[in-house]
Amino acid sequence: MRKGVTGRQNVSLLRNARACELELRWNLLYGFPGDQAEDYEEQLAWMPLLHHLEPPQGLFPIMIDRFSPYYFNAPKFGITNIRPLAGYREIFPDDADLTNLSYHFEGDFESASRYDPNLVDRLRQAIKDWRSCWAADTRPVLVVISTEDDRYLLFDTRRSFGRILPQILDRDQAAAALVSLPLKNTQAVHQWARDQGLAISIDDWHVGLATAQPQLLAEFDSESSISNSR
Repeated sequence: MRKGVTGRQNVSLLRNARACELELRWNLLYGFPGDQAEDYEEQLAWMPLLHHLEPPQGLFPIMIDRFSPYYFNAPKFGITNIRPLAGYREIFPDDADLTNLSYHFEGDFESASRYDPNLVDRLRQAIKDWRSCWAADTRPVLVVISTEDDRYLLFDTRRSFGRILPQILDRDQAAAALVSLPLKNTQAVHQWARDQGLAISIDDWHVGLATAQPQLLAEFDSESSISNSR
């Protein structure tokens, strides 16, 4: 969609917002030109790991809007037969030039999610499950807390990965649960974090999912930035 943001940055935004106690309003989109079923399977696998973060408001298909890349560069995305949404014909006179009057359009293109109702139903159910966690009296947490002896406590109450007792982490483990960095710069401890559901791999990056006090996040992010610049 060329909105200037990556998937990993979106996940990090959700994490940082929860850490700073900011509320977000966002939607999950589907029906992209050229999307594949495996793209959504990957998302479905991630979603239970994100239950401690703000859930989407809902699931909606993408729309081709005037001035968007899908409108101006339609052939590049495999989109043909772009036309105004049918609803415009219910509003304007029969002789109106809808091509020039309309802002929302539709077109023909290949899309796995567009032609697989089961896949869309699974996405919608996954969002329902996620939102149900936040409707409860106690929202799930995945949080790292610093102690005085340079150890860290991990509290995880997500349904799929909830741990009955807090887990003690050393500094490297805490960093692996909190920071994001290119996969090429990761070590065994980062793989451990992903295996534990404390991080995910997206856009060739290791993305930490745990929250913490903003000061602690800033401390680890600063150390990670210095290490990656060497």
